[in-house]
Amino acid sequence: MVSRTLVIGGGPIGAFSTYYLKKAGREVDWITGGPPSKSAAWASAGLVGIGLSTPLPEYEGLSSSIKWLLKKDSPVKLGLGFMLKDLGWFYSYSKQRDTIMSDRGIRTQTNLSLRSLAIFLKLIDSGELSINLIQNGILQIFTTKKVLDQHVKQLNSLVGGIVKFDVVDSKTCLEMEPLLNRKDVIGIFFPEEGAVDPHKFLESVRELNRSLGAEILDKKVSKFQTDGPRITGCITEDGERLTSDSYLVASGAYSTVVARSLRLKVPVVPAWGHSEIRVLREKALKRPVEIAERGIFISTFSGYLKLTSFFEFKGLSYVAPDDRFSYMERMASEFFPFISELKVDKKFSGARPCVPDSIPLVGKSSTYSNLFWATGNCRQGLMQSAETGRIASLAITGEHIPEEYNILSPARFAI
Repeated sequence: MVSRTLVIGGGPIGAFSTYYLKKAGREVDWITGGPPSKSAAWASAGLVGIGLSTPLPEYEGLSSSIKWLLKKDSPVKLGLGFMLKDLGWFYSYSKQRDTIMSDRGIRTQTNLSLRSLAIFLKLIDSGELSINLIQNGILQIFTTKKVLDQHVKQLNSLVGGIVKFDVVDSKTCLEMEPLLNRKDVIGIFFPEEGAVDPHKFLESVRELNRSLGAEILDKKVSKFQTDGPRITGCITEDGERLTSDSYLVASGAYSTVVARSLRLKVPVVPAWGHSEIRVLREKALKRPVEIAERGIFISTFSGYLKLTSFFEFKGLSYVAPDDRFSYMERMASEFFPFISELKVDKKFSGARPCVPDSIPLVGKSSTYSNLFWATGNCRQGLMQSAETGRIASLAITGEHIPEEYNILSPARFAI
């Protein structure tokens, strides 16, 4: 009899978990929670940049976050509700800086991204994924040499020799991006990195899973049924009961909601990011750009430009006010004035799943014998999705998982 797995979560990690389980010969019910546009990855910049997947942003860690919070204009926000309810989580987050920045932690994060990139390229070359991975480099720009030097120092110590990058002067920045309106910028260029249209990416992976015979259910989970240390069933929002041999929670920031009926407290909090799509005219950037000191990412895809920013610790019911999007336009147009002339098409927000030690939760539950987790990748979900899904599949099918991934075990939080 063929084993069956129920995968909960419609983002890229749930998608690749489903893909690898189908490849392993499993029957899979994939509960997505809704259409692809409901995924946090839909609102992402679509960057596939290993150099940007290490814990480099200044808002990682308590002291750096406070510096951002004290700025008048800042993409980092702490909600009052979060401060009252989850300050203990944030304190733990800051205290586990050593784990985040350890050789093992960095190596694990880097491998998740590097191996995911290799999987993307393999699937694209084979024709299984019908997407265009643009690899013409990512440009980080800075206005302050001191800040740039700090980033270069961290890059050398964390991923030196693994990730290629060049420090570029103002003239080179202008040559790389002729639409850049400031002559005082300097930058870091990652020549082997790039981006993928996250909308087409999510739709393509969904179609791939459908072609493999996965049962795709665009609905939400209401509750679980259990018998001692084993899950016996899952009830969806419309009352349907689904049963399976194993259950994988890959629902990102909403993993906490899924876990409540299991009486589990998952140490995941939502860090909201926002994005805005603008319709391109004749002008377009040559490659993705990060305005590092403003926390703004700009990506150009076929027919549209995408602005993304913010790292907001707010509750799951949060709705972004208009000033979040006006911040993005104001900061981006300071460097690229043509952006303010582009028509706004759509606005999105997505909740990234963050855990205190910034290490994803991937593997078997220490509480329920047939429960598995694949969440907590925070702002790196799309970049790390393929390898994370592969590891989750190995855990479910009982195959060997490389020892280097033991650090991902959910047992460290007793879930």
